[in-house]
Amino acid sequence: RPVEVPWAPAHPGISRGACPPPRSHLALRAVCGLAMGGSASTTTKQRPSLIQGLGASIRDAMRPTRQQMALAWQSQARDEGRPLGLEEVRMVMSTLMDIQIKEAVDEANKVKSDMARQQAQMEKVCRNYRAEVAAQGSEVSMDTLDGALALAMGTATAPVMAGMMAGYMDIPVTCLTAMKADEELMAKRVQLLFRPRGQVVDTLSREEFEKLYLDFFDNAPRILGDGGGYFDGGSD
Repeated sequence: RPVEVPWAPAHPGISRGACPPPRSHLALRAVCGLAMGGSASTTTKQRPSLIQGLGASIRDAMRPTRQQMALAWQSQARDEGRPLGLEEVRMVMSTLMDIQIKEAVDEANKVKSDMARQQAQMEKVCRNYRAEVAAQGSEVSMDTLDGALALAMGTATAPVMAGMMAGYMDIPVTCLTAMKADEELMAKRVQLLFRPRGQVVDTLSREEFEKLYLDFFDNAPRILGDGGGYFDGGSD
């Protein structure tokens, strides 16, 4: 039977459509390009930047969804319209991070399983290509030969690529866990939420909390990009 993969080059022994396309993973999109130097040519001197990668990942892969924030808010306010005090908001933030961490762990595990499946599939497709090259002999087409060569390269490097992608998916888990564990900074963060315009307030509405809380994730690339002179972002 032909191996069915949607991402393989056109080939007589391989048909398409059995395997669903890979899921869209924000962590991979946010970090992979920056960590690997973006779209820079291998002939340029542009270097990957951990700081830029972190900022993009915080914004794109760790920003809580509206649904997650609603669930966390409801854990302290059955009436969603009721504003909450400082201690209640602190509990909302703790619950929200728990929700995010759990979902990030689940997603990372799915990606790791998917990477292992794709690695095995690539090896199988490579064997099909090599068999086709051998069967066609001197009549082999350039496309079939190039496909076999590319897949031979891919099979050799698949463990490295799969490990990198699995590692990228651990970034949100690790970052969010560190964020929750830093009680000192999180306590100051809660206090600042109750001084939205420099004036202390007693309660926050859900809308006010969501806007102020999301500011951290939205502003991370700018804050880390500016850097305050503490790091050079990868420049010489």
